[in-house]
Amino acid sequence: MPAPFLRVELLEPRDVPAKFGSPWPDGERVTLSFAPDGTHIGSEASNLLAQLGPDARVAVLRAFQTWATYGNVNIGLVSDSGAALGTGGAVQGDPRFGDIRVGGRALPTDVLAITAPYNLYDNYSGDLVVNTAVPFGPGGYDLYTALLQEAGHALGIGNSPDPASVMYEFYSGARTGLSADDIAAIQALYGARQPDRYEGTIGNDTLATATRNSDVTADITTTGDIDTYKFTVGLLTQSVTVNLRATGLSLLTARVEILDGSGRVLATRTVTDPTANDITMSLGGLRAGSTYYVRVSSAPGSAFGVGAYALQIRQSSLLTQVTDVVESLLEETGLNDTLITATGLLSKTLAPGPQTEYGTWASFGAPGDVDYYRLTVPGSVSDGSVSLLITVWGADGRALNPWIEVRDATGRTFAAEVVTANGNTTTVQVTGLKAGMTYFVKTFSDSGAAGDYTFAADVRTDAVTVPELATGTVTATSSATTEFTLNQTGQVHLVLSATGARGTVEAVITNEAGEVAGRFSAAAGRGRSLDVYLAAGKYTVTTRSVSGDDLGFQLSLASVTDPVGAQPEDPTGTPAPTTPPNPPPSEPPPPTDPIPPSEPPPPPPPPPPPDPHPPAQW
Repeated sequence: MPAPFLRVELLEPRDVPAKFGSPWPDGERVTLSFAPDGTHIGSEASNLLAQLGPDARVAVLRAFQTWATYGNVNIGLVSDSGAALGTGGAVQGDPRFGDIRVGGRALPTDVLAITAPYNLYDNYSGDLVVNTAVPFGPGGYDLYTALLQEAGHALGIGNSPDPASVMYEFYSGARTGLSADDIAAIQALYGARQPDRYEGTIGNDTLATATRNSDVTADITTTGDIDTYKFTVGLLTQSVTVNLRATGLSLLTARVEILDGSGRVLATRTVTDPTANDITMSLGGLRAGSTYYVRVSSAPGSAFGVGAYALQIRQSSLLTQVTDVVESLLEETGLNDTLITATGLLSKTLAPGPQTEYGTWASFGAPGDVDYYRLTVPGSVSDGSVSLLITVWGADGRALNPWIEVRDATGRTFAAEVVTANGNTTTVQVTGLKAGMTYFVKTFSDSGAAGDYTFAADVRTDAVTVPELATGTVTATSSATTEFTLNQTGQVHLVLSATGARGTVEAVITNEAGEVAGRFSAAAGRGRSLDVYLAAGKYTVTTRSVSGDDLGFQLSLASVTDPVGAQPEDPTGTPAPTTPPNPPPSEPPPPTDPIPPSEPPPPPPPPPPPDPHPPAQW
């Protein structure tokens, strides 16, 4: 049987998979976690906390909260399993770690930190790596200032040419908050922070306008916002338990008060630590039939004074935690193994965009299992052609080597572009499809593995592309070489596709010293991807036929984090700001820094000791 035809075609308009200007699909619930020291970041172990101390956590959270103060976005702190950065899995909502992961390790000193924006093809989205080889603190760079820019990058905001912006590419002294242009940038992506639905037209900040509800998910929208709720004590009630949960939802530090009908405060509790920001309080001796009130507000003077929260009021019982409703895992019955028995999927939305349009959990029940899905592109999406971006990834980072084919009702297979294929996660794209038509997706393990997986499909009016670097033919006696240059340390995403009847092609990346920075291979009719962190410099990619067969190949490359990251020096000097800064009203006093904003930054620190690992790759 001939190998499936694989084609890469350039169409307009197209998106680079990782780019600025793309918000997180669920901006109101973006999670963040700190990779434990020892977590693999490429070839090195994270040492963020060992090098910078526990205060680094607060600086990271304060930087993200500064953006959340003005945009309709929440950052919820969650635990981290310690899996290596880039481990395959869900781009957003992976239970093993946050959507945004923060770590640190020594990097070349041309960057203070690097961050990948939200992207459609791998699990590096939002990951922030601090360069622990440069000095932060008194006499060095201000960590909060560097992190302000990286937090902006993680949320989808690119560099700014305005020196007043925290997104200005070059470090120019300590900053205390966002400029007017920065605020406009975050609101352009996520909108301004919105009041919760319980505010109504008159708000619920007083006893007279209190909301009667015992289970709510709400929001402290500004540091002056107050939310008031009321409840009537039942005949048999002996006590009431009030639980405010912010962990995993936002960085809000809140104050909760219980009041009687006259407005007298009976109990109060305040939290000031964004890493432990849940509140539970109980009160007994309540009068049956009487109305009492619960008031939620910001902790006074806190930099974390806004954010989402869940509130529960329980009478005469302990409060159970709020849990998300998760759709059940599809049972593997073997009944969707053909085109005719394909499982139908319903569109979650009608408008195309970066959010998932279709999705389910399923399983390859046994080696060789094949699953078919049927989906109909909504007719309202477009009058012209659309693209279908499909991703399958193994649960818990398992290397299922999933493969994906898209077919029409007759069984004809469409040519597909490989966007990523790293063993755990496979993303392919089919272009030129029609709105209103039904398509079938076949997925299976290329290596015959069994296990649970997640399926997601996104209908788009544009197309995603990884820019072509080289294309050609390799044989038993001839290879192909091409070069590329990185102007700044960063992450690159490479895709290698092979065409031919049989055989395997291999691509090897080497730096100027001839050291191998990475290698990967693709079988005929397949594609494979590699994510690698490289220092600034020139690289050579050599592509050869491993099997000796004549094979066509295409090599594509996208720079994910270049030129992301605050650069230590501005070679043109420090120009005067063009717009005045606009610090958040809830910001605490700026950290002490010996470098005032009007003075040039210090010279870069000396290079770190030689790295025993290949210097071009993390």
